[in-house]
Amino acid sequence: MIEPIIFKYPLASTLNPQLQVAIQTSLAARLGGGKHLGGRRTNFNFHHKNIPALNTLVKWLEGLFTEVGKHFSLPRFDQPSYSFTLKDCWGIIYDKDSCVIEHNHFPYAFSFSYYVASPPGTSPLIVNGQSHHLKAGDCIFFPSLYSHEVKPSQKEGRTVIIGNAFWVM
Repeated sequence: MIEPIIFKYPLASTLNPQLQVAIQTSLAARLGGGKHLGGRRTNFNFHHKNIPALNTLVKWLEGLFTEVGKHFSLPRFDQPSYSFTLKDCWGIIYDKDSCVIEHNHFPYAFSFSYYVASPPGTSPLIVNGQSHHLKAGDCIFFPSLYSHEVKPSQKEGRTVIIGNAFWVM
């Protein structure tokens, strides 16, 4: 199994408060939480709203896409070009007892979860059965076909920006 890869955004302390406000003022629906309440989310085209802080984050994320693609590929003698495009992007706020049921984002190449806020004691992201306790400013990338979920939490305030990228030939 290919391990997820994690990057730390160096300007998170400046950008994250702006991202938090942008998400809070753009909430549109709830995720599927099964028997629990799903997290509150923005629309899936959040990155097209021309929000300066989000534009800055997306530019940083897109700059990582080639490295992420190389991390997830098998060693080859002739490496293909790794050009990826961000397709979907949305923000999520998890309230107390909210969650998202196990799912995947196939057929995309890879997905990411950027942490805007991650108060101590909030539920971790579980990718293929492995818990990832990430902090504000961390961004985890994993192959989109990997199953992932967030269990109900006794704490509120976990805020993330999620996205999917596909490979462009």
